[in-house]
Amino acid sequence: MSLRRSRQAVVCVTTWAVVGAVLLRVAPAATLVWDGTGFNWNVLSSWSQVSNSTTPDPAAKPGPNDTAVFNIEAMNSRQDVLMAGPQSIRGLVFSSLGHIRLVGSVGGLTPTELTVGQGGIYSSGASIHETAEDVVIKLAGAQTWTSDGVLGDVAINVNGPINIGSNRLTFDGSAATVLFGPLSGTGGVTKQGSGILSLRSSNTFTGDLLILGGAVGLFDNGALNAASPVAVGFGASGTLDLFGQSVVVSGLTTAPGPTSAVVENGSSNVATLTVAVSAATPNVFAGVIRDDFAALNLTKTGAGVLTLSGSNTYTGATTIEQGTLKVDGSLARGVLVKSGAFLAGAGTIGQTVVVQAGGALAPGASAGRLTVGALTMQNGATLNMEIGGLLPGSQHDQIDTAGLDFGVLALNGTLSVSLINGFSPSAGQSFDLFNSSSLSGAFDAITLPPLSNGLAWNTSQLYVTGALTVAVNGDFDLDGDVDGHDFLAWQRNPGVGNLADLKSNFGFGTLIAAAEAAAPAPEPSGLLLLALAALRCIAGRRPWN
Repeated sequence: MSLRRSRQAVVCVTTWAVVGAVLLRVAPAATLVWDGTGFNWNVLSSWSQVSNSTTPDPAAKPGPNDTAVFNIEAMNSRQDVLMAGPQSIRGLVFSSLGHIRLVGSVGGLTPTELTVGQGGIYSSGASIHETAEDVVIKLAGAQTWTSDGVLGDVAINVNGPINIGSNRLTFDGSAATVLFGPLSGTGGVTKQGSGILSLRSSNTFTGDLLILGGAVGLFDNGALNAASPVAVGFGASGTLDLFGQSVVVSGLTTAPGPTSAVVENGSSNVATLTVAVSAATPNVFAGVIRDDFAALNLTKTGAGVLTLSGSNTYTGATTIEQGTLKVDGSLARGVLVKSGAFLAGAGTIGQTVVVQAGGALAPGASAGRLTVGALTMQNGATLNMEIGGLLPGSQHDQIDTAGLDFGVLALNGTLSVSLINGFSPSAGQSFDLFNSSSLSGAFDAITLPPLSNGLAWNTSQLYVTGALTVAVNGDFDLDGDVDGHDFLAWQRNPGVGNLADLKSNFGFGTLIAAAEAAAPAPEPSGLLLLALAALRCIAGRRPWN
């Protein structure tokens, strides 16, 4: 049965309740229809028990168990309905072709409360139906307000405040709902359906905002609660339009699975979205953040982690003031990492990343590759790299600028390397930490994990090719063995290492491999003595000690 047809008959259900030992009759639920003959809510002759008729009049005005229906059929007609005092109903239905406006008091000088129960509000979208500024709507339970009609048309227009209490208020339908009054209370708000929810006031509700479809727009200085920010979550679709506002939210998430969620700036004024994530609630946003018209800035605050895994195209600044921003998708522009903040991820950042003193960069998701347009590590910044195998970007961290416009890696601060997943490097292994055609600067300090006995980290190629290698103590020419060539390298430049390391490891590598392949083989001690003797001859004028 259609909604319009269902209003042709009176709905009357009688229930009973036991209070103590007394059986009481509870008022029946009814559907009462505004007949258009009056203007005062409290006058019984203004209501009918039958749709499209002025009679029979009800025995009482609509009450907490009743649904009030407004379905005046005259096209383009307008009627104000004077509430003349607080009213309480189960639900409101607007199917009128004309314009119905609920007014609290004569002259609009006295705020009047309208309590709406779980029946919520329904508008067919045939015309705009609204409440005046002096009407304060109070929710008596969780409910849905539905604006049906043509996409883009306004079906419900609320000019006064709405107190949702601790309830959840859901907005549905294909037409628009416009709220000029603020939403308050501890409950949450859900937007579903293809229509637009237009918030045009400074809202103070402290529950979450869940967008499952359509759009929520902060138009005409509309705002979410800045003093107690709300968390914003998305389903498989939905749009939040900041419309040039500076908005602070306590979370930004999308549900698992594919999503077309969008945060955008539909205004010609620059917008800023600040996401303050607490330490206990890591957030993942897989949608898209974009400009639409003017630029949109993103600021990360709070001690928690915000992960961006979508393809974000906004052109404003990205600033990490606190906590961690993890980029597993892409950003069109650069990132500024401030003191005490972290940048992580295995995605792509199109322009320059600047890590200030006290800030940190940790590429990868565990081990992974972060691609950046350029990187500037300032004095006092920290770069954390993990090594768990030989493959760059999957088994060990790498910062890559290949193929992007700038490509300069300006190194400073501290490089801190750690081993993960039980990995133990071997002699001769190399780890390409930086893939860039332009390396500049040098770290003030390098912290490296301990290696097995006889092995040492070699950083001589770190600022040349971006590689960190594992060498044998004394392998000064980095060819995987310790022989006379290493002594020559030390002789030409004693700064390459400690001669004692060469003496203790002389013969490691190719000499030992060759000796093991020979038959009969001399005793290892004899081979070592022969090599040392040869080394003395090669050394010429430079003695061992």
